[in-house]
Amino acid sequence: MKPTKIRILLAQIFILGITFLSFYPSLLNGWTSWDDNVYVTDNAFITEISYRNIQTVFSKVLDGSYVPLTMVSYMIDYRIGGYDPNVYHTTNLLFHLCNSSLMFWLAYRLSGNLISALAAGVLFGIHPMRVESVAWISGRKDVLSMFFFLISSISYLSYLRNTDNKKWLTLSFIVFVCAIMSKIIVLTFPLILFLYDYHQKRQFSSTIVLEKIPFIMVAGAFAIIGYFGQASIHAIKTTSNAFENVIVSFHGVVFYLEKFLLPINLSNLYPYPLILTFKFYLYAMLFFAACYFVWTRRKNEIIIFGSLFFFISLLPVLQLIRFSQIIAADRFTYFSYIGLFYIVGMSVAAVWQKMNKRAVLTICGAVIISLALLTWNRCSVWKDNDTLWKDMLSKYPDAMEQI
Repeated sequence: MKPTKIRILLAQIFILGITFLSFYPSLLNGWTSWDDNVYVTDNAFITEISYRNIQTVFSKVLDGSYVPLTMVSYMIDYRIGGYDPNVYHTTNLLFHLCNSSLMFWLAYRLSGNLISALAAGVLFGIHPMRVESVAWISGRKDVLSMFFFLISSISYLSYLRNTDNKKWLTLSFIVFVCAIMSKIIVLTFPLILFLYDYHQKRQFSSTIVLEKIPFIMVAGAFAIIGYFGQASIHAIKTTSNAFENVIVSFHGVVFYLEKFLLPINLSNLYPYPLILTFKFYLYAMLFFAACYFVWTRRKNEIIIFGSLFFFISLLPVLQLIRFSQIIAADRFTYFSYIGLFYIVGMSVAAVWQKMNKRAVLTICGAVIISLALLTWNRCSVWKDNDTLWKDMLSKYPDAMEQI
């Protein structure tokens, strides 16, 4: 039975309410020295909305990243409040609230199930691995690009309802360009479109490929821009060992799965190890175990869709080409966890139908409260430089040289 408008509205209110409460401490935070100076406080181009400055941010790479729309958003914030950090934190949180609502609609479009969409939206909103992207002013790239990414996804699903009407496909493409101009991590979006086709049981044809060529061309162009942007600041480690890169990539997938299930001992910096310990090879074996698990459930389209979404979205940041002194980052999951949230949402909906509803509500309530408290506490870590770096050094005391 189709849910009533009032139930949908109440679900949205709950998602926005619990997300706002979980992230409220981020509104009390200040600046950090980790990229906030590069993107805002020492960036003269954001201090005036002018043709010259806009031309500059659209034609230049900043600190190895091409993020012109993110720079424009900082310009607007500066116009509103100068260097008042509360303005920038408020904008980040507003975008995250919008994204949590959009995640609800994406899950609802995919599943047609209110419980599934509610669970996915809540998890997206309050999971502690969201904190870095929201509570860090320089995390604007994530929340802004996700805003466009979700709108583009929902537009594409609207197009699939009537493929003769190309307006939704056109809108999806335009908004995708906005997303990738906010952060290049969304360059795997064309592959995600094929996943949407699979989920909606669309029969494969040449038309399906041809309609995605504009998306593929833009993604390819930005992949080149991204590579040379990172190379310009000598971030690409051309002398890295290819075998070790693969092991690190396998480790990354399992690491992010681990933090999805147990989001504790988080850090803003996970240092790249001098040597690969046994743990890395163990995680590589666990990666293949996870692949085998998914393969044995290949007839379950929910698991296949969610797992592939998770993996494909991680591809640009798995260090197959080493580009950083860090081995992982919480912000890298801001996109990829969508697939896992969808799997959990569908699982909750299935359990809701079979188990005692009071028991389900009790378990879900306990999980929500636990995640919300972890997120609340994690937001406070990002209050300023002292709290941020003391927290990191308490977990990685030998990482001082990587700050």
